[in-house]
Amino acid sequence: MKDRLFIQLPDEARDELHWGVWNSDEKQWKERGSLLTVDLIALAEQSARCETIIVVPASKVARKKVHTPAKQLKQIQRAVPYTLEDHLAHPIDQLHFAFGKRDKEGMVEVYWVTHEHMKQWLDWFDQAEIKVDQLVCELALIHPIEDTTEIILKEQFAVVSEVDGNVWSCQRDLLPLLWDKRHADTKSAEEENVTSDEVTRVFYFGDLESYWNEKEAIISQVMTQEDYFESISQHLEKSTVSLLQQEYTPKKESNLQWRKYKSAIWAASFAFIIFIGFQGSRYFVLSQENQVLRNQGEQYFSRVFSRRPRAGDLLGQTERLLNKAGGASKEGEFLKLLNSTSAQILSLEKIKPTAITFDGRKRELRVDVIAPDYQSLNTFKDELIKSGLTVDMSSASAQGNAYSTRLIIRSGS
Repeated sequence: MKDRLFIQLPDEARDELHWGVWNSDEKQWKERGSLLTVDLIALAEQSARCETIIVVPASKVARKKVHTPAKQLKQIQRAVPYTLEDHLAHPIDQLHFAFGKRDKEGMVEVYWVTHEHMKQWLDWFDQAEIKVDQLVCELALIHPIEDTTEIILKEQFAVVSEVDGNVWSCQRDLLPLLWDKRHADTKSAEEENVTSDEVTRVFYFGDLESYWNEKEAIISQVMTQEDYFESISQHLEKSTVSLLQQEYTPKKESNLQWRKYKSAIWAASFAFIIFIGFQGSRYFVLSQENQVLRNQGEQYFSRVFSRRPRAGDLLGQTERLLNKAGGASKEGEFLKLLNSTSAQILSLEKIKPTAITFDGRKRELRVDVIAPDYQSLNTFKDELIKSGLTVDMSSASAQGNAYSTRLIIRSGS
């Protein structure tokens, strides 16, 4: 069975996210850790080998169970949002809705989140080249316990799982006010509906507020972020509602498309080897390294152009073949961006590319580079912009005595 990569996004983008690789056969964690969202690319390799499940914060997603006479999914998608208008903080056209299966009583589990948040999350993973298989809200991974209300007090937000199956979230400092109001409403109801032996369990990060210590029938227990991550990860089921619905439904690639992109990947890898070996050696005598790269280039040539005999200059022949195959298409754009970028690398000691990919759909070149200092990265970016290219640079991260970043390069408008 395929391993699962869980990535739990934080409530605030500036905070660390938590991740772990779950071995589905041995039922244990293979790897676990935390990192910032700007460093998500570090998980791309694990994601390629695993089913990737993204857990998004309850503070950004709302949940409710509603009754609907509609039975067909399309009817539910059209009708249910309007029955929730009194509960919505944004206009319907600014929200994305995801639906669970309708049960025998006509109840449907509904989640909603702004399109802004959905696009932001998916852009993070697209930039990091992580394919998202499921995107679920942490509320969907909180399982109500019979006869017990559970409260999880995270650093800034609280998650409440009530006896009746209702699960909701609010700011941690607002929960005491809402809790008092809830109990005031309960006391005003018929006394026979109130159970005196009901216990509330409170799990808390950090220090517990005196409010909860003063309450009766409260059992409290400290919890760490790692404990919480493990708890919600174990509750993913086939019936768990994924937010990847409607316009966000992942597109399935056909075998024909895969073969097409597989060739492009080989071509990009091949061109990168040529790029490093030949463009870099214009300025430095790297005889041994250059020979290794040349041999790798020959191997990639035979894979990409298996029916073409080798003749003449390796780089020149490669450019001619790609231009002939692509013309003004994606391959042509790739070579154009690659040549423009390589022309600005005057020293591999100042700027050294470590990886390169080309997104044909977006027509953009993604280059990972290492530099001895942050100023060199900014200078390289400025030179690319001066040459007429459009450049986006992610936050740089330290790697020993050097700095690394990713540049997304497009043709200028």
